[in-house]
Amino acid sequence: MRNKINLIILVFIFSSCVKKEKSSNFKIPEMLAGKTISEKIEGKNALKAINQLHRTSIPIQHGIIALYGKNREIILYMFEAENSDKADSLLQSMVRKMKESKGPFLPPEEVAHEKFKISPLYVTYGLGQGHFFFRLDKTLFWLSANTSLAFDAIKDLESSIFK
Repeated sequence: MRNKINLIILVFIFSSCVKKEKSSNFKIPEMLAGKTISEKIEGKNALKAINQLHRTSIPIQHGIIALYGKNREIILYMFEAENSDKADSLLQSMVRKMKESKGPFLPPEEVAHEKFKISPLYVTYGLGQGHFFFRLDKTLFWLSANTSLAFDAIKDLESSIFK
């Protein structure tokens, strides 16, 4: 009996020492580059959409896709990995695969500009749009926008993150 109590206490102490990352409390901005949200996809539907887009299962847990403007001029994808290390691994894998791909996107480049606080921030172009993507802790972001709106949209997104 005493061994069981000691084991329970040991398990309790060990589990309280394990580092757990909190879920992102990031709220999707209601407006980006002057465009308001016209549609939002969350939860399992968002995860299903991102997996269909990549034609494979991506190891992510939570997701939101926000479409802005009447004609979907801006799309924001926000997904959480299990932890920041896995999110970083997903980001680096995406950069590597896009650089090797002959797909619809130009090879991504890291944006080095004093106007942006996000680092590293990557940009690529394709399908008539500018695409910014980055990681913040365990959350991955991908923002697609008509090229004329892309820089304003990423600045607005950054402002909402670093309030």
